[in-house]
Amino acid sequence: MLDKCSGLISSDENPNNVKAFNDSVKELPKKFREKLRYEQLSAEDMVKQGHLTLKAKADVVIVDPPQKGCDNVVVKAINGCKAKTLVYVSCGFEAFMKDLKRLKEEGGRRFKVAEEHVLFPGADAIETLAVMERD
Repeated sequence: MLDKCSGLISSDENPNNVKAFNDSVKELPKKFREKLRYEQLSAEDMVKQGHLTLKAKADVVIVDPPQKGCDNVVVKAINGCKAKTLVYVSCGFEAFMKDLKRLKEEGGRRFKVAEEHVLFPGADAIETLAVMERD
């Protein structure tokens, strides 16, 4: 996938994820490492810094919100950005349905695929992976 993208910004406010990101990236060839960046920021702060504006160059947005779903400012930013494809990973089905309604009605997105997965063996949680697109 990295050979097909100009860059990737990953973010999470959890400081423990910085090391995991850096450990993973250092194993990649230099041409891919140069395309990757990690921001220790919440989704809301990423929005405030302009990463999901009409001027942003993202073609794909991937969100993995907490169980409560995306905050209002994040849903608004996703709906307002130019990205054609949205990948949504949800651990809270009720919140996913709430966000989905807004992403469809306000953002003009439609389902391409939705799947259920057990991503954490031994846990009783089912994750929803949905890919949505718009023209």
